[in-house]
Amino acid sequence: GVSDDHYGSATLSMRNNTIADNGITGYTEGGGGGSHIFRNNIIVNSGRIGVAKLCGTPISSFSIQYNDVWNNPWGNYLNTGCNNNTSFAPSPGTGELSVDPLFVGGGDYHLQSSSPVINAGDPSFSDPDGSRSDMGVYPGTPPPTPASPPSSTTTLDLRTKNLAIISQMINSLNEILKELSKILK
Repeated sequence: GVSDDHYGSATLSMRNNTIADNGITGYTEGGGGGSHIFRNNIIVNSGRIGVAKLCGTPISSFSIQYNDVWNNPWGNYLNTGCNNNTSFAPSPGTGELSVDPLFVGGGDYHLQSSSPVINAGDPSFSDPDGSRSDMGVYPGTPPPTPASPPSSTTTLDLRTKNLAIISQMINSLNEILKELSKILK
């Protein structure tokens, strides 16, 4: 999952991510600062919570729209760090879904053609084919399997490459934050 521990006034924007089959929480806001923009994300099947926010963080600092947050056993949206954790509703929550996104399966997080999150994303964004945006990292249905081996020219799915880079950056930032936390104690 993703953990955001910033305390300043920065804005975190997460758009078109797929966070699935995670061990604990899909996204955790633990710093209580800044603002948070969530659009077109799929956060499903986390071990506990889909989206967790620190109790002291006002819901007004979140702009949560056009996401599919589903099947997270402790709750899809949960205030944490308070005496008794409580659910919260995205505000205004435009376009929010809580449905099975219908992944292809077997570790393939492309969407089946019958997925309810296809063309269900923020209408101000478009997919590469010009249609309304889908939720999640992969637009539309999976590419067809080539009948023959690929030629020497290979097309790289930039969203996949960007996801790997972002994941590496988040891991690096988490390590830096751990070290800063040790220093500040």
